[in-house]
Amino acid sequence: IFTQSSRDPAPVVVGPAHPCPYLPNRDARFAYAVRMPDGMEGFGELLDAGFRRSGLYVYRTACESCEACRPLRIAVADYRPNRAQTRALKANVDLEVSLGRPELTGEKLDLFRRYLAARHDGQMSADREDVEAGLYRSPVETLELVARLRGRLMTIGILDLTPKVLSLVYCAYDPDFPKRSLGTAFVGWTIALAATLGRPYVHLGYRVAEAPNMAYKARFRPHEILDSDGVWRSG
Repeated sequence: IFTQSSRDPAPVVVGPAHPCPYLPNRDARFAYAVRMPDGMEGFGELLDAGFRRSGLYVYRTACESCEACRPLRIAVADYRPNRAQTRALKANVDLEVSLGRPELTGEKLDLFRRYLAARHDGQMSADREDVEAGLYRSPVETLELVARLRGRLMTIGILDLTPKVLSLVYCAYDPDFPKRSLGTAFVGWTIALAATLGRPYVHLGYRVAEAPNMAYKARFRPHEILDSDGVWRSG
């Protein structure tokens, strides 16, 4: 059944209920855009309406009795790193950070697998086909940000680019270096890249206050949260 509300720039189809990937003992539903609006500006409209991308699909949450997942974005010009975020950037000044087109290699797949095993308790598949389909197949302009320590791969991040937005699709980092706060540093690099590219917003995806692996996003301030009425407001 296709539906469309004032919230959605494109018609959506609501999928069946499934176990929530973020919170235990809850069901979740996703609404998938039936078609991608023309051009990158159209994709940007979907991001502004709270959609996310996974592979060739664009979706948003459509849970009937829960609004725990709230899209969060950073206004690049207003962002001010706190002490912990500044420390994370300083702790990683020895890394070589590079930007390029996404390409899944065996080295990157190994990092994804070690990261998922350490951080996600098997909730996400680490099979090559699934990683490639979910992150490396994209119908929009997508970039890959990589950081290395003397040649050793430390972080990988997949970023979508629109005229107004740099959207962080996914980031994985080496779990053997917890003191480096690589995830925090990666968000800092993404915000800096958005400033360099002239993109006013960085989308960090869903903030889920009750999920420890997702709540960190709210520590990047000032930020904006998309309310249920479709308006972005200061968080």
